[in-house]
Formats: sequence, C-alpha cells, structure tokens
Amino acid sequence: FSAADAMFAPVITRLYAYRVELTERQTMKNIRRGAATVALTSALMASSAGMGAAKAQDGQMRAQTAMDLCGEPPPHRADDAAWLETQAERCRLIERIRRLTESAREAQQSGDMEKGHAIVREVEEVLKQCGKPCIVTAEMSSTVRTHAMMRTLSPSGLGAQVGMVALPDVAGAIMGSGGAGGRFPQAQASGTRRVEPGSSDQIALDTDTGSWPLVRQRMRSARAIPPEAVRPEEWVHWFEQDASQHSGGADDIELKAQTLQSPWNPETRLVRIGLHARYAAPTPGPQLAVTWLVDRSGSMSNVDRFALVTEVMARHARRAQAGTMLSIAAYAAGVETILEPTTDRAEIERAVKTLRGQGTGGGTAGAAGLERAIALASQTGKDRRKIIVIATDGDFNIGPSGTDDVEAIAERCRREGIEVHVMLVGQSNVRDDIGQALAQAGNGRGYYADTVQEGLRMVGEQLARPAVARDAKIRFEPNPAVLAEFRRIGLDTRELTEEAFGAPDTDGGELAAGNAASVWYEVVERASPYRYLPEQRYGQPRAATGESERNEWATVTVRYRSDGKDKEAIVLVDGEDEADPQTEWLAAVLWAAEKMRGTGPARASAAGEIYAYARSADERLGGTERRRGRLELLDLLFWESERE
Repeated sequence: FSAADAMFAPVITRLYAYRVELTERQTMKNIRRGAATVALTSALMASSAGMGAAKAQDGQMRAQTAMDLCGEPPPHRADDAAWLETQAERCRLIERIRRLTESAREAQQSGDMEKGHAIVREVEEVLKQCGKPCIVTAEMSSTVRTHAMMRTLSPSGLGAQVGMVALPDVAGAIMGSGGAGGRFPQAQASGTRRVEPGSSDQIALDTDTGSWPLVRQRMRSARAIPPEAVRPEEWVHWFEQDASQHSGGADDIELKAQTLQSPWNPETRLVRIGLHARYAAPTPGPQLAVTWLVDRSGSMSNVDRFALVTEVMARHARRAQAGTMLSIAAYAAGVETILEPTTDRAEIERAVKTLRGQGTGGGTAGAAGLERAIALASQTGKDRRKIIVIATDGDFNIGPSGTDDVEAIAERCRREGIEVHVMLVGQSNVRDDIGQALAQAGNGRGYYADTVQEGLRMVGEQLARPAVARDAKIRFEPNPAVLAEFRRIGLDTRELTEEAFGAPDTDGGELAAGNAASVWYEVVERASPYRYLPEQRYGQPRAATGESERNEWATVTVRYRSDGKDKEAIVLVDGEDEADPQTEWLAAVLWAAEKMRGTGPARASAAGEIYAYARSADERLGGTERRRGRLELLDLLFWESERE
C-alpha cells in the first residue's frame, strides 16, 4: 500500500465492514441495527456509483434488505411521530456516510493526509452513533478477518469500480483449503445412475439444519469452507422446516411430488418429494424434561461459544412452556451437575448465572458428561418427553472421543427413550462429525448456532414440537420406461440398502409436528437425447408406450412409526410441472449448495446466474416470516457474483 492507502484502508474498513462482536450485554436489536447500517451503506455504494439501472435496482433491493434486517415494525398510524423521526434520523445518518464516502475517495486519490485525519475523526463519531452499544471498531478483528469483510473492495469487486482502495482478493479464500478448521462427516456424493429394471434408492430421513448457518458464518468471515461441510439437504431444510402444507387430514404425513426444470441444466428435471407433517398431535403430548449438557472446556472460551450458549440457555429458560423441567450439567476435564431436575424458574436462573460465573478452561470429557446427562434425564419420571441438548464445539479429548464411541452412547439414549440434540457453536476447529454422529444415533437433530437468535429459533421453537413420524425411511423407484438417469442430491450420509429399508428396526429420521422435509432428485427423461452418462450398446430398457405409463415417472414409498405403529405412505411422481414459488426458491437454495460444495453438474454455474434465479423466486414467494433468512442468502450470492 502507499501512504494514502495505509491511511484510508482502516477508514473504509470502519465505514463498510463493521465487525459486530457478540457480548453478553448486546441485544439482537443492536446486532440487527448494525446489519442494517452495513446493508444500507452497500446499497448507497451500488446506487450512487453511476453503474446503470440494474445496479441501482440492486441497491434499492439491498436498502429494503436493510429495513427488513433492522427488525423495526412499520408505524401503526401514518402520523406516528416517533417512527417518522427514527426514519429521518436514519436518512441523515446515511447521507453523512455517503458524504464521508465521497470525501474518503477524493482524499485517497489526491493523497491528502491532513484531510484523511479529519475524516478518521468523523468516522469515529459515526461509529459511535451507529453502534451504541455495539463493539464495531476494526481493531476488535484480526487483519485477516478485517480484510475478509472488505472482500467487495477487492480488485474484482465493487470497491475497485467506484475508485476506492484496492485490497488483496481475500474472497477467494472462502473456497480455499487452508484454515478450514474442524472435522466433518466423510461421504461420497451420490453420482448419476442409469435407470434399469429394479433400480431404486433408499435413504433415512434427515431433518438437521446445521450446515447452512455454519457455512453462512464462514462465508461472512472468509474462512475456508470444506466441501464436506456443505450438505444441501440441510440448507433446504433450514428454509422449509416450518412450511408444512399438510391438509389437516388424519394422516401423520402427507406426501407431495413436484417437478420442475433444473435451473442449472435445461435438459434435465428436478423432482422434489415433500414430506409434510400434521400440525399438532391429536391429544396433548407429554411435558418436556430438557437436560442441558454444556461444554465449558478451554476451546469454548471465544465469545461466539460459551457466552452465546449461556445466553441461549437463559432465554430458553424464560420462554419454556409452563411445567417444563430443566436440569444442567457441565463438563471440562471433569463433570459437574449445575442443576438437578426442577421446574422452579428462579432456581433455574440462579443455576445459569452460576454456570456463567464458572467460565471456561481445561480438557473435554464429553463422553463422561453425556453419561451424567443421561442420569439427570432418567430422574425426570416416566411420563415426560426426555431431551438432552449438548452445547459444544464437538471437541472430545478426554475418555471415549471417536465417532463410534459417542454413537454407542447416543444409541443407548435412543433405546431408553431419550432424544439427543446437538447445538454446535464456534467457527474454527468445530467437530461437526461428532455432532452429526450424536444427533443421528440419538434420534435428535443437529443445529449450528452462529447467533443467539439462531440458537433460540432451533432450541426454543423446535424442541417443543413432538415428532409425529419416527424412524422415517424413503424409497425412490424410478420407472425405466420413462427415465434414463437419476441422481439424489444430498443425504449422502443417510443411504440405506434395500434390506435395511425393509427392516422395521432400522433407525431412520424424525419429522416434528408442523415441519416439512424434502428429498430431491435430478432426472433425465428417456425420450430426451441428452445424457450425463455415455450410451450403452446393449440392455437399453424399452420406452414407455401408453399415456398412463408415460405419466408415471417414479414411485416413492415412505415408511415410519407413529403412535407405536408401523405405517406407510406412497406417492406417484407424474412428471407434471406443479412447482410452486416455495419449491422454486428451494431449488435456488439447492443450486447454491451444489455450487458451494463443487459437486454435480451445478458446480460450473456462475454465482450471478444463481443470484438472478433466487431473486426471481424470492419476489414470487413474497413476504413471509422467513424472508429475512432468504435475504441473507441473496446478500451472499450478490457479493459472490460481484467477485466473479
């Protein structure tokens, strides 16, 4: 850098890359306000740089994104003076930031250091105004992370186009191999297969959501993302889990088959098999008994780990349903019972405060901690639904520590009627493989909490929902007369043999009340000249003849257990284009995940293509409670497309 660059790099960092650090004193409103400031500033950069109508429109969309992220409700009346004053203050702040932007650019081009010092002082004033009481100074972040937050200012990004300081292109590190940290389940992605007589695909249902928040956090911080950390089914489920389209009938699960043109290949089709659970149990379910098992080892010392976990615990305790019994155990080098099972809210709050005061340090006796949690859960009586929530970065290093070891303990929990859910935290050195093994073997779900809000959404909202379908398994049987090729997208760690699918005691997945889940396939029609695989000279199945046969693409069978009974649901895939806006949006999510992990035909797609498709689907889907999550994905796709 030149002397001017050295002066203005931190200025631009402060203006465009606020690093909001989580502390116990911060509230989600503070964080949303910081996110809104960043998004509005980025919108101004796009719309004020003279980049044409398309860029201006993008800027307007990002401004709306900021308003949504800010989380402030619209006025109840048109003359709501307080709300109008809030908006006026925001406009004044944005105008001030715009003026500082222009001044910084002019001073950098002219090398006017005296003017630069004056701008630095004014930037500090703006930061105080924007961030109270957030910690937003660039000094709170390492140099690498600071540069990462400035990825739009790289030579290939937006900053270079508006004449601002050019930094090294660190956005490419997102897909690099260095500094990834952590371990993830190893599984070969399902490849394209020929459809032959007797072809089928069997999987156990999975309703985890942890992959998307984990990857989202790493993208924001420009940390390397290993391909195995990207599990497309978990990205999709994060966006669809509350979107059950159950008709309200008597069936526990309703199946819906939809098809649409593949967004990354117009010659192929996507098939979505949607599983939609009924909204509530016919009769009130048992009350909950939740045992928190908290990792307080030395690796949990970062602010995005132990402090985040205890804040989620405190809020969960305040929001839990009346009569919910809570207990707490913590482990480091040893194990300690913090709270015996109780429904006394005051006692629970004192226990959480005590846990916070202990802090972190020492090794990680996770297996011993799980044994203590099982003992606490067993004390809560026979009539309660028993749940263990393990809050950890997954690093077990004292006692049994391998995936086989922890699976054996989790399987014992399942046999004893105790669910094991895992809330992973932390950005680096996360043992996602341990979290997955515990959740899958323990009839629970795997979450990842990058914010307090994310932790509450998963632990606070989802745990209270009883499972209406247990040990769910899915079989996809394509019709060789209609389809030539197929491949499953995702669920690579959940494959089953035909024998396992048919066995009633095979462990499957759980679907909670009011939730939806889906399984996706990419298929090639036999009538199409297009093929992923080379043609074979012999053994080609005959083509479909009758109309009814041509409309029967595949048969899907779901087997599950509900109310102690084995049940089955079947749906035919007829090949009609019935995709609704929700399915189109989920196809965009799937596309983004496929590109991110670099497998399948979608790996060569441009981020700009995915962004355009996703944005179109989002506009058709309209405003819903989950739109903020959609806007986050759109935001990341937008800047990735700018980088490319």
